Amino acid sequence: MSIRVHHEDQLAWRPIGDIPLGWMAEHFDPTELAGRLCFHEAGDVATMQLMEMRLNPNTLIAPHAHDYDEIFYVVEGPETRGTELEEMTG
Repeated sequence: MSIRVHHEDQLAWRPIGDIPLGWMAEHFDPTELAGRLCFHEAGDVATMQLMEMRLNPNTLIAPHAHDYDEIFYVVEGPETRGTELEEMTG
């Protein structure tokens, strides 16, 4: 399985709040909807999905689960999961 990262000029950034979310919309906090995202890879049986998000400070992402593994890479700022605060430094 491969992961391809694309040059920023090739990415189509979208406000999260502009994406049709269907039944999931009621589970999103307004602070998350204010963020932006783009897909490097949409994902399929041969290619892992790679999505990049740019979130504002103090964005709340509601607890949720997926049927597949995820990888998080925080570039800047703290990340809080539950009551655990992890300070990310570069």
